[in-house]
Amino acid sequence: MKKFLVSLCLLTASVAAMAQIDDDDKQLFNHVGLSAGVGLDGISIEAATTICPYVQMRAGIALFPSIKVKDIGIGLDYQDNIPQEAKPLIPELPKNLLVDAKLNMTNFKMLFDLYPTKTSPWRLTVGFYAGKSALIDIYSTNCKDELREITNYNDKVERGDFKQYGTLPIIGANIDGTLIRPQGDMVTAALKVNGFKPYIGIGSGRAISNKHRFSFAWDLGVQFWGTPKIYLLDKEITTKALNNGDGDIIKTVNSLTIYPTLSFRINGRIL
Repeated sequence: MKKFLVSLCLLTASVAAMAQIDDDDKQLFNHVGLSAGVGLDGISIEAATTICPYVQMRAGIALFPSIKVKDIGIGLDYQDNIPQEAKPLIPELPKNLLVDAKLNMTNFKMLFDLYPTKTSPWRLTVGFYAGKSALIDIYSTNCKDELREITNYNDKVERGDFKQYGTLPIIGANIDGTLIRPQGDMVTAALKVNGFKPYIGIGSGRAISNKHRFSFAWDLGVQFWGTPKIYLLDKEITTKALNNGDGDIIKTVNSLTIYPTLSFRINGRIL
């Protein structure tokens, strides 16, 4: 029994020694780890390596659930003060036009963890997220025939085909003074941010621990999105381009230039 206990103690000590990185190890890209996490940036999967005892690099993907809001009812309208003889030219408006909105927040990310000492768990993290620039896609799902007729009508108005009746209205959905016009058999819009999003934050824990095979870490920081913009097809809509209204929705959207990020990870060292 005594020999067994001595052997067990020696085995435990050897495993602990293997799990710990030697203090003299320069850590020049010679350690690798994997991690999985969850947070406000989605579900993350990362690979990590040590650049030196003071710097570690992480790269991976943040998978955000594809959130879709279906069957949002919107209305199309036009001015009523048009000549009586021109009213037969106005196409029938959809009574139940529906749109879907889809959130796109899946990103590739590359981050650098900067530590004040060789053993400190506290760090400053800098890097970037990169993904699709269209944060929210909006598109119609029904009434294709009616939308096609409205598009043809709007094109004729712009060409001046009905100039004998005076100035006829363009038909579209008026949202905060912005006219969203049908394009063919669709109504589409998008809220866009920068595809490349610089990141800065703080946190605790090492992606590759000096002492343990497995460790826990957390991050708190912000992604810099730039100024979000609303696009109708490829045309940006600004407050100067409004037909009427004061553009409160656009002003609010334009002010959301950063995205706070809080996440938690479980890390494992492979080498």
